[in-house]
Amino acid sequence: VRLAVPSGFTDWSNWLRWQGGFGQKAKMETEEVEFTVSFRGMPVALTLKREPGRRRVVIFAPFWFVDTTGLNARLYVGGRQAVLFSWEGNTICLLPPIIKPGAGSCQVELALEGHPPVMTKVPPLGSPEAVLLPPNRAAVLRTERISAA
Repeated sequence: VRLAVPSGFTDWSNWLRWQGGFGQKAKMETEEVEFTVSFRGMPVALTLKREPGRRRVVIFAPFWFVDTTGLNARLYVGGRQAVLFSWEGNTICLLPPIIKPGAGSCQVELALEGHPPVMTKVPPLGSPEAVLLPPNRAAVLRTERISAA
């Protein structure tokens, strides 16, 4: 698997193998395979989901960041900007597999364009984390569950 992102392409993932095969040999339950691709050295966590009895798969990112503040906030991990992915006019940041909401010690940095990033923890699922971004802009980091169905 390889993704097209605004500034190029990710590296190819490793080969993905299904336990149940395809077509008439396919198992009747849904299969999911977790894998990573990387873009300029930044890994991105993805999941490939196969629907039972069909030749169709869905690829989705289990963890991602969307700026809904209108402030053009950017997310960084370990000092490097998360991979930006554009889809239908929306831009999201795809997160590396080390970021898991509610894991306790996961930290990210948020920054407004032209300003230094601020370190903050990734809050537990459904909980907010208040962040004050330079130059004195209040924001909230929140994790929410979505359906990949």
